Amino acid sequence: MRKKPLFGFLLLLLLFMTACGITEELEQAKTNVADLKSALTEQSDNYQQLSAYIEEIPEAFQTDRETDPAMELFIDETGEVFDNLQLRQELHSVMTKNQKNIKTIKKELDRIVKKNGADVNNGQLTLISRSLEIVTSNFDSLNVYVETSIAQEKQFYDDLPMEDDNLDEELSIIQRTYGAMDIVSEEAQANIDYSLSLIKTFEKEAAQSKERGK
Repeated sequence: MRKKPLFGFLLLLLLFMTACGITEELEQAKTNVADLKSALTEQSDNYQQLSAYIEEIPEAFQTDRETDPAMELFIDETGEVFDNLQLRQELHSVMTKNQKNIKTIKKELDRIVKKNGADVNNGQLTLISRSLEIVTSNFDSLNVYVETSIAQEKQFYDDLPMEDDNLDEELSIIQRTYGAMDIVSEEAQANIDYSLSLIKTFEKEAAQSKERGK
């Protein structure tokens, strides 16, 4: 006769432990998604700042040219263009660190999905994770253009002085690289916005799921 109460107690204990495990997975998902939202928002701001720096380059070049017609300021590591390059390199370093954080969070989300928690919308987490693959691809493309632009700029100033025709051609090539960076930046921001919309949907449903569990 004592076996039934004991069995019932063990069953309740098992259900309680399972429920706690599910709640833990939901809380982990919410925490990681919140961290991801913060990282993506910061990265979007970084892309906007990068575009702003790129837009300032022509004016910086003109200022340096008027200050020093021989255009030796960059080689001397001074002038508006050199300062602009320094700012872009510092920003890229920040963006690289932030992108690594985003990739780390993505791995954690994938781990949570594999657990298949009953009160976690794993389908939405999967969509968020896949959207991050595109964001990462955008950043990988940006890296290529950043490396290219830095090499082009250094080579350009090393080759000065040069004839006006060659000067215009060289500047045109560099500006095309800047343009490509700007396009990638715009695309990345659009994909980040899409990821943030997925996060908003997940957080809304996660909050409702928690309310139902009370």
